Amino acid sequence: MSGIGRSGMVLALAVAAGAGIAAEAFRLRPVGVAYADGKGTALRAPEGVGCGPDGLLAVADTGNGRVVVYEVRDEEIVPRTDFALPELPYPLRVRVESKGDLLVLDGRLRKVGRVSARGEFRGYVEPAGTQGIAATRGFKIDGRGDVALLDVAGARVLFLGADGRPGREIRFPDACGFFSDLAVDGKGTVFLLDGVGRRLFTAGPDDKAVRPRPAALPDGVDFASSIEADGAGRLFLVDQNGGAIVILDADGSMLGRQSMMGWREGQLRYPASICLDGKGLLFVADRGNNRVQAFSVGR
Repeated sequence: MSGIGRSGMVLALAVAAGAGIAAEAFRLRPVGVAYADGKGTALRAPEGVGCGPDGLLAVADTGNGRVVVYEVRDEEIVPRTDFALPELPYPLRVRVESKGDLLVLDGRLRKVGRVSARGEFRGYVEPAGTQGIAATRGFKIDGRGDVALLDVAGARVLFLGADGRPGREIRFPDACGFFSDLAVDGKGTVFLLDGVGRRLFTAGPDDKAVRPRPAALPDGVDFASSIEADGAGRLFLVDQNGGAIVILDADGSMLGRQSMMGWREGQLRYPASICLDGKGLLFVADRGNNRVQAFSVGR
């Protein structure tokens, strides 16, 4: 789907054919795509997407070492700005806070930095009064605005308040696999994703440690690398090697799957992560295709 609009700076969210959409209860219908910034510079192996207020969409354009910010307006994705920061040379994941600031995980430093939507670096997100966390693999923002850090060096999930004060801490079990990502739902339940072992671990709002779910991930999930929870408790898994987005119910049962490795609209090549805008749209960092795709989520 090519970009349209003034000087090629507007990329349409026009309806496209649903290539590779499975026939389960929930479907992902491709509705748009972004390949470049407002100057026409192409995205390169984007790894992260973050949805924010007022249609803000932030992309970790990892291969170019920068962040690209868009604005979703009705049926258009409009490039707003882009920036590269020496403090975050390898942006890997990005989230958007409720007031519009961006949180960016750097894949080399393994630190999360706070940045304005215009590219002003505001400092690293780390526990106040300490020397920081040695290795953050992932992070999410919970319903209260606290940041949940996946601290693989400390074998824990650590929540930080806006002032950097440590809050809730959840320990990893003694026997666990390779945790690649985490999610926090609206009730405060934490989900840890073990993509190699094909398992999910959970911790309730009052739990001090995570525990494995009895059932493995559904058959056909090759290597789940990222996880997201929506407001209804559903889980969205990014199956990196399978080129798919898998939707699970709260009990782990399959609700839907968008699956077809390819380059056409609606197809994916080694997707890296997703975000949900809370209004029925899902955005995918389609890394192998050097683009971000938008899907509507529905039955």
